[in-house]
Amino acid sequence: WKHSDVAADGSLFSPGTTVDGDTFGGDCGGGDLPDTDGDGVPDKFDNCELPNPDQADCNGNGIGDVCDIADGTSEDVDGNGIPDECEVLAEGGWINELHYDNASSDVDEMIEVILLDGVDASTVTITLYNGSGGSPYGSPLNVGSDFTPGDTGAGYAIYFIVLPSNGIQNGSPDGMCLDIGGIVAEFISYEGELTANGGPADGMTSTDIGVSESGGTSIGSSLGLTGTGPEDYIWSVLIDLASPGSLNDGQSL
Repeated sequence: WKHSDVAADGSLFSPGTTVDGDTFGGDCGGGDLPDTDGDGVPDKFDNCELPNPDQADCNGNGIGDVCDIADGTSEDVDGNGIPDECEVLAEGGWINELHYDNASSDVDEMIEVILLDGVDASTVTITLYNGSGGSPYGSPLNVGSDFTPGDTGAGYAIYFIVLPSNGIQNGSPDGMCLDIGGIVAEFISYEGELTANGGPADGMTSTDIGVSESGGTSIGSSLGLTGTGPEDYIWSVLIDLASPGSLNDGQSL
């Protein structure tokens, strides 16, 4: 019987069953077909000789993701089991400046983002991540409703938010993710890498920005991107040069 065959009572038959709904084994029902890798999928129908019970094949090449990665035909730099070519990042925005720690009580903790023209700020969200366990903390921050508009220029707009003391955790490590319409555009961290457990960056490993703040950082300082354009930007320590809402010192766009 095929899926399209209809029983006397009007119901559809399921593959691998008799008229009465009992399995009869063999090729259709699975039966005693060999399952060499023990993943519950008979070899005849398995897309990978390694355990791949969900038969994930994100690039549609007929080979399971597990085997693509094991064979080296796909890279998996972050080690999350998903071929890198399937983890397409959103484009059109990035985290441009942040401040999370300073001498004495933390003040003016903030996040600044840049969105390129055509990106609706209401579709952009910042999610903060705790490096201990990788879970999101606090409430997601919507750039359109929670951030303040800053400067604009040819093709871009800047938005920023100033948070209360300890609104952003102090690292070792911690991080944050920017997504556009639920698709991650950037997942960064400071004072080390972390792997997200939940939220939009679930399963992804962050990029450590390579610079940090401490209890000795002067008030009015920040960490920000500098350079002559997005392709050349690097994260830098901006001592006494925090500029929420404006391009950073030493940055052009």
